[in-house]
Amino acid sequence: MTVEYRIERKHGHVRLYVSGEWTRGQEANEAKKIWEELVELSRQTGIYRLIAVFDIPGCLPTMEAFEIANAPVSSGWDHRWKVALVYTYPERFESNLFSETVAVNRGYNIKVFRDELDARAWLGLESTDQPSAK
Repeated sequence: MTVEYRIERKHGHVRLYVSGEWTRGQEANEAKKIWEELVELSRQTGIYRLIAVFDIPGCLPTMEAFEIANAPVSSGWDHRWKVALVYTYPERFESNLFSETVAVNRGYNIKVFRDELDARAWLGLESTDQPSAK
């Protein structure tokens, strides 16, 4: 895995920041490992609001997008989670609209964004709690 990630516990939410590049063909497996860590943190803290910022270029292959969208089921996500996914690269945002649809169809409260401030507003985070630096 050539991605780097940082998980920050904030006031009432968790922020994930991911950068680098996924290993081609292993995107779903690598993402699942990160999500499993987030699930455990949520269980320990009782925090169910998450903002995940993906600073990764390129399009996501359709089958990998489908597998990633199924990750909540296999990773043990709680349906109380409200997850905002921010994609800083337009092509990655576009390719993840499909993932959003699949996850929402499975009953998860997930939405993709191009901008972190819009994502924070959707999550209902206070404006005084500014986004972290990359």
